[in-house]
Amino acid sequence: CNSSMAVSASTEKLMIEDAIKNLTTAMYKMDASVDKEDYIHALFVRGKLYMEISDYRRAGSDFREAAMKEEDINRSMSSSFWIMSAYAALMNDDISGFQMRLYSARLVDPSNPDAWYFTAMDLADQEKYDVAYEYFQKARDLGYAGDVTPEEESANYVAKNR
Repeated sequence: CNSSMAVSASTEKLMIEDAIKNLTTAMYKMDASVDKEDYIHALFVRGKLYMEISDYRRAGSDFREAAMKEEDINRSMSSSFWIMSAYAALMNDDISGFQMRLYSARLVDPSNPDAWYFTAMDLADQEKYDVAYEYFQKARDLGYAGDVTPEEESANYVAKNR
């Protein structure tokens, strides 16, 4: 049974790699300045495909490129691409890349609650609870509605017991 699962997983990976090749070929044929939105969408899709096969370096690169190209069109979407690029960097154990991309997400769209929340999570992991508390509050003020995490509880506890 395990060997059939391995064949299935390897077949799926080959299919995804084939889709990446086809998409890359189509992207080479696009004029990125004329077909800007299509090109950005293709970068996003290819980034997601790279994530599926755990190629986080290439995924992060595609999300980062999409974020930079999207800044002129839709700052909120650009911020979301920066967050996806940050996640890919984190999955690739690139902590400084993760932090820089979250900074870019906040810079491009300061109203994105996810950018503030994920930065707060990182600060709490570094035990910088006072600053993390402020970032968690900012994220909640901007509408972040996710569950309260242990990191957020720790920051709240430290801030309230200073």
